[in-house]
Amino acid sequence: MILRVRLPDGSLEKLAVDPDSTNKVSLRETLSLFSTKIGTGIVLANDDQDKLNIQTQATMRSPMVNVEDPSLTLHALGLKHGSIVSLTQAKRNAANKQSSTIPNSSEQKQAVWNPFPDLAKHYGTVARKRRSSKQRLGKFSDLVDRQAQLHTVEPQPHGHVKRVYMCRISAERFRNSCAAGGVGLLLGTLAKERVNLHRRRAKTSLSNTTEQEEYCQVTKVQTLVPLPSSLTNDFNEYDASRLIELLARDNDQSDKKTASILRVANWLGLHPVGWIFMYHDDRLNDDDSLPVLASDVQVAAQLQLLEMKATHRGESSRAFCTLAMDANSGATDAFQLSNVSVQMQAEGLFAPSATKQMSDKRLIHTKHPVLVDGQEVNEFDSVLCLVNTALLSHDGAYAKATDSVKKSGLLKKKTKKALLHALDANDDAALMELLSDFNLLVTLDEWLGPSDSEALCKAIKQKRGAGLDAKLKDSVRSILETH
Repeated sequence: MILRVRLPDGSLEKLAVDPDSTNKVSLRETLSLFSTKIGTGIVLANDDQDKLNIQTQATMRSPMVNVEDPSLTLHALGLKHGSIVSLTQAKRNAANKQSSTIPNSSEQKQAVWNPFPDLAKHYGTVARKRRSSKQRLGKFSDLVDRQAQLHTVEPQPHGHVKRVYMCRISAERFRNSCAAGGVGLLLGTLAKERVNLHRRRAKTSLSNTTEQEEYCQVTKVQTLVPLPSSLTNDFNEYDASRLIELLARDNDQSDKKTASILRVANWLGLHPVGWIFMYHDDRLNDDDSLPVLASDVQVAAQLQLLEMKATHRGESSRAFCTLAMDANSGATDAFQLSNVSVQMQAEGLFAPSATKQMSDKRLIHTKHPVLVDGQEVNEFDSVLCLVNTALLSHDGAYAKATDSVKKSGLLKKKTKKALLHALDANDDAALMELLSDFNLLVTLDEWLGPSDSEALCKAIKQKRGAGLDAKLKDSVRSILETH
């Protein structure tokens, strides 16, 4: 008598059994004689049969029956010549399943916060699919499905803002005061204006005064806050650690002045709208090259990610801009990052590069493949992450041509004299104009109480009405006379 045994890997084997022993030999004993190894490496022995589901089919027309007790004889199970015994892997019980779902050390990392959830990818799933596809002959549908799980890096035609208005006074002071390698935080607001600023409308008897205009969103930088930075020894690049700590809102690592920057900016209605860095190398030798390298893209993506996380994907954080200034000529270019580059930074896909060649510094390396022009690559040009943005100039509302604060953090004598003179003359207009200095307000915030500092900033923000009240003027006077 021949029994057909279907193994867990799907193969079918034949097992010869003595017909006279069907009333004496159990199914467990019969399968234990069959010691062929299956695809997963488990051997059919007494200890392994408990890990398998066993089903029998006496005839071709009879249904498959689960075998609950393998100790029954072949006759009791109704097995005959040509019957099928099917073996499948048993499902793990709840205890084993619960233990198997315990994440390992690599899976215990903090969950990824997605700045653009619609672009999020799960590269752990992709890696498992790639490993499984190597064990079998891939199909075109498998290739399409795998590539759909990869980030597509391509030029983004438009950014979140149409133009950036840089504060002319702040830019000049940044270039004159900061050495090559300096970085700064751009504080400003978002506004809407006409797309075509110089459009001339024909006025006739049939003209409509309510003709609809196209409007766009723009960024207006009201002031620039330079932060301490030093050149690194290896590649002559800036150090943006203080700027990263500031946008991370890490109060434990920040000093008093750093903590006051965002607090005063919030009271004035300003938001971090970008950052600026200064370079002095020969990255613009090629006429077609851009001043933003791969390392700059990674820093910009990290800063925008921190700001988007802090503001819960606020509109100003989506329009986060990167400005690159040439230390020699002062020429400045403005860019925005593509959405996919910020999402890739959140997922930790960027890999560090240790090259000194300028041409190689423009290449972004990734830990996992991405799609560029339909091909899976692990490096691509950083220009694919940039959105070129028009840069115009204006006079910021909280920037002054001269510095009112010393490097030691104290007010200059000239500044204190001018403020005391405005207070003595009861000249509110002159006092408000002198106090419309962001660096001065940050310094006063360290000495004033939180309530007085907030009232002072909100009064300066309005810039109209009766000016400062008598109590606030007395607080400012006492600070000036004490420090």
